[in-house]
Amino acid sequence: MIAKTINFGKVKCDFLDVKSQNIAYILIPIALDHNEVAVWAEKYKVNIVLLSGMDWNKDLTPWTAPGIKPQDPNFGDGAESFLSNLLHTILPDIEADSSSPIMTRTLIGTSLSGLFALWTWMRITAFDNVASLSGSFWYDGFTDWFCKQPVHNSTAKVYLSLGEKEAQSKAPRFGVVNAQTQIVFDYLRQNKVNVVLKYTPGNHFAPILPRIDQALSFLF
Repeated sequence: MIAKTINFGKVKCDFLDVKSQNIAYILIPIALDHNEVAVWAEKYKVNIVLLSGMDWNKDLTPWTAPGIKPQDPNFGDGAESFLSNLLHTILPDIEADSSSPIMTRTLIGTSLSGLFALWTWMRITAFDNVASLSGSFWYDGFTDWFCKQPVHNSTAKVYLSLGEKEAQSKAPRFGVVNAQTQIVFDYLRQNKVNVVLKYTPGNHFAPILPRIDQALSFLF
């Protein structure tokens, strides 16, 4: 296995290359244990790229929306710009450096990056499969937008997961997350997509490593 770090401005990419033709891009808010990630790469025979350093409340949100609390700043609308950087700079450079030609791409996100992952997958065909862990589908207008979009790839695999206690959050806007996630799941099922929705113990901040492992197990 080859491990390297490549920086694209503020975005840090930790690339674990196991000479696979499959690659998974994981958008993460916090550093992950590279030893654990290396186990996944070997176990599932997939190259893994961990992307961090994004402006979490701007780069991953497709349109402006109020902050969670009245005193919080608004969410931004930087997803279009970040996606352009991802498609035209990060992916070509990473994959040009890969030891094997890439045949399939998967995008995995959690929380707001889970929202971004599914928003991206519905808009473009660059990613074959997608996983959204505790995706922020409570985000204003997201499910209305989602259910108006055509599904471009009905042969894909889509993995969704949600913590069992997420809807019990003290923040009122999070209370709809179960219902909104079910809307996303049902729309994909109606369009014959191979989609699963898993409820896991805990809340939004339940340990992320086991949940990523479950996603990779389904996808690969």
